Amino acid sequence: VIFILLCSTTAWVSGVLTLRKSWRVVGALDLVLGWIIAGVIIVQGAAIEGLLIILVASAMLLGLVTYLTQTYQGEMANE
Repeated sequence: VIFILLCSTTAWVSGVLTLRKSWRVVGALDLVLGWIIAGVIIVQGAAIEGLLIILVASAMLLGLVTYLTQTYQGEMANE
């Protein structure tokens, strides 16, 4: 799950920095896929530490994407 969230971060940040909407969509879909897999792991009885790592990684991903989106809002509005 962490690897999928890392791929999502890479795609989403690349999409924001290069102003490519398609990469931002790929990053969002990767995030949803990671959460679906995390849900399956939760149902199977994952350890609390693993769930905390997934939650922290998701929060960091969304925080970074929010910061970059607000920073590059003007450039993204022109595309």
